[in-house]
Amino acid sequence: VLIEICSGAWTQYRNGVVYSVQHEDFESAILFMHGMVAMLPPVDRPQLQPIPIAKDLREDLLNKKEKWRWCVDANFAIEDAISKWIYKNLDKAQI
Repeated sequence: VLIEICSGAWTQYRNGVVYSVQHEDFESAILFMHGMVAMLPPVDRPQLQPIPIAKDLREDLLNKKEKWRWCVDANFAIEDAISKWIYKNLDKAQI
């Protein structure tokens, strides 16, 4: 039951990530990804790289490549952690 409850929320977060990335709103995508991580128990959360931070507004506008790369790397780590958590809980339930 817990996996089903979390699955719905993760799906909403995933939709938010996809929508944000499609519109090049990487800050929103990063927030959605942090929400996905927060749903995992602390021991199962992936360690994400620091978010690229710009020194000024101009650098922030040019920083899309670094934020895109962060999103790609973080997404893999997050999805991997979620999958491991699900399989671990299914094994505990012996399903």
